[in-house]
Amino acid sequence: MRLDGQLSDPSRMDLQWFAEEGNPEPASGEGTNAAEGFATELASASPGSGSESASPDGAQDGQPGGSEGTAKAATPPAPPGWSASLTGATKSNAKIMERIGKFPKADDMVSAYFELEDKQGGMVTLPTESSSPEEIATFYAKIGVPSKPEEYKLDRTDGLDYDDSKESAFKAELHKNHVPQAVANWIYKQMGESTKTAILAYQARKEEDKSALRAKLEKEHGKDYGAFILSMQQGIAKYGTPELMKDLKDSGLEYKESVVRFFASLGLRLKPDSALQRGGQPTVRKSNAEVLGRAILGKE
Repeated sequence: MRLDGQLSDPSRMDLQWFAEEGNPEPASGEGTNAAEGFATELASASPGSGSESASPDGAQDGQPGGSEGTAKAATPPAPPGWSASLTGATKSNAKIMERIGKFPKADDMVSAYFELEDKQGGMVTLPTESSSPEEIATFYAKIGVPSKPEEYKLDRTDGLDYDDSKESAFKAELHKNHVPQAVANWIYKQMGESTKTAILAYQARKEEDKSALRAKLEKEHGKDYGAFILSMQQGIAKYGTPELMKDLKDSGLEYKESVVRFFASLGLRLKPDSALQRGGQPTVRKSNAEVLGRAILGKE
């Protein structure tokens, strides 16, 4: 396209037109309107159009352009003034100089050092194969292991009977396995509470078994229930040795139906005990008879 408005080669344009400042004066010819329209479109789409003008290097006003616009790495802060007294390798170590910048005053760094030293005093180092006995003992002392088994302090649970010898053996095992005092006491208390819970549950089941058995036997024997119990008591008095009765009690079998019926069958084979028939106590091993017979009768 030429400035005279005449179209030349339709496949190319004369860009000289756009190099002039502003728009040229309208030219006559049929190509004038076409040139103006095309220039307007280019002007509205050009990067420099609008209120923002393009800078020579392609950047917009107020924005960095080219390589000069690349952000520079932040410069580390200058070391505090007190660091000027440092010398030698310390002062020449850039990493050290950068790190001391956290302490505006020398007093701050001194305080931080002693605070760290105090914390390290409470830290422990795990012993290794090469550790001396003294180092190993120091480690266990720091984590709370008593120096002797008898130094363990264990809280007992109320309502339980404790065996001192068994407790001493338990302390020896704790010390052998280097269990800290706090952990040892927690374990012992948990054992006590668990044992107490189990005993209370056992006693409750025992009472339920006794009540159920008494109700069943009363229903079965009716008015002869008393005679059945007398036979059972006599069987216990004759054959219920202290060892046997203790084993029955410890095993929780003293109120089992089969045991009660067994002693009653033994009593039926014996000559009736006159004392029992009179409502008294058996003449032989009366304490054993009371353990089971009187309990089932509900007289305990």
